[in-house]
Amino acid sequence: MVEEFGFGDIPPAPLVIISNGTPGPDGPIPKLPSEILEEIVTSAKWWPRRVGDCLIVPDSKDNTRVDIWDRNACTRFFSWLGATFGGVQWYTGRGFYRREDFYEYTLKNVVRHDSIELAPHYPRFDERNPPVYYYACPSEAWDYERSEGSRLTELLQMFNPATLEDYHLLKAMFLTLLWGGTPGERPIFVITSDSGSGSGKSTIAYVAAKLVCGYMDMQPDEDLTALKNRLLSPVGRSKRVAILDNVSAVKFRWSLLESSVTQPEVTGKQMYTGESTRPNTLIWIMTLNGISLGRDLSQRAVIIKVNKPKYSSDWKTRLRVLLKEHKIEIWQDIQKILALKSYPMGEESRWADWERGVLSKIPHPEKLMPLIIERQSGADDDEEESGLIREAFVVNLEKVGLDVDVAHVRLRKSLVSQWIGTALGRKLTTIAATRKITTHIQSGYLPEVSEDPSRTHGRNFLWRGRKTLDEKPTTLEPYVFEGESLH
Repeated sequence: MVEEFGFGDIPPAPLVIISNGTPGPDGPIPKLPSEILEEIVTSAKWWPRRVGDCLIVPDSKDNTRVDIWDRNACTRFFSWLGATFGGVQWYTGRGFYRREDFYEYTLKNVVRHDSIELAPHYPRFDERNPPVYYYACPSEAWDYERSEGSRLTELLQMFNPATLEDYHLLKAMFLTLLWGGTPGERPIFVITSDSGSGSGKSTIAYVAAKLVCGYMDMQPDEDLTALKNRLLSPVGRSKRVAILDNVSAVKFRWSLLESSVTQPEVTGKQMYTGESTRPNTLIWIMTLNGISLGRDLSQRAVIIKVNKPKYSSDWKTRLRVLLKEHKIEIWQDIQKILALKSYPMGEESRWADWERGVLSKIPHPEKLMPLIIERQSGADDDEEESGLIREAFVVNLEKVGLDVDVAHVRLRKSLVSQWIGTALGRKLTTIAATRKITTHIQSGYLPEVSEDPSRTHGRNFLWRGRKTLDEKPTTLEPYVFEGESLH
């Protein structure tokens, strides 16, 4: 097993012939695969390597680009050997390793990386988890002591955040692009505007992604398998940003996103190879007009508001030049900020690691946290809907003279569905209404309501007042609500 690994230019090895045999008096003698691999990796400074279930080799002299093989990998591996060394001499016959078998041996025994990073992190992951991360970055990308801070400021001033607080939240989003914190601990950034379209929301998202060398466009109707296939593909592994652009749903809810954001790893099937994994350092950026999110999604969101920018004729040119010619300086600026001593935070939320590692690097983070929480609550459309549903129960129970604080009653689902449809202003089937109510029960928004586990009386909901002393519920048939008060 090759255990060491290193970095740097690969020296030309024109005199090294890679062979699976050595000369002998009666013909070539088979080599052990470990001998062959040792000769390759020591001559090529510990290349090839592995990411997931694919071999990778350098595609530039300074190793800042890599070539990943998933298809035709064996053929490409031997082509690389021929191009890197003085030639390949491969014998066939008893005792000699076949090319396919040696490729599989190489795949299992070279240095393995779970992630290829085209931009730096601070702190670096590979210092804490060698050799899980491979950084294909030029050496000056890490020299943040040279930073003057001006390039990041210049980039941020290209946009028009709605308030000073939004400027700081936008800055936090850009800091997060290079934050080397715990995988699965990054919030979703939601960029929105009260000014409607043309406010530059999408531009901000794509500029952020370009800063860290690319993105993956996502669609909310993608299924789990397709999403993981993309994230675990050779191209997808190096992408740090996933973008959901121009989300137009009246109320956006995507359970797949809600669950995947907090997972420390992305696991699934990698095409052509099999089961695979990558660290979940993805940053999700959503853009939308108006904010209406499901509860789980809203609690995972940092909402940033922007106004329409004041474009100049050379705005796009200046932005393009800034990203192309000064990307490394922006990286250095971000890392220098992340290395600063933290400001006092005050309260923390479910994203405590991110708040300590990123938000606390911005002056007065204690003023930003209440705004983040307030906007999360304002975006939580589930809370408003659940309030309407609860009110429907209360109004109809009080119509028949019941005290909702002490009542413990059993109600037909078909009847409750009519109440909910009226409250929400649309007709719902019993199945649709039941699903909606169950979702709010599970979210903790309807503490007095539960599904009746017993089917003795049919399909029912239970209302149990917070002060009730009755252990057994009273069954209220639909006709009761057509007549007079019970009292």
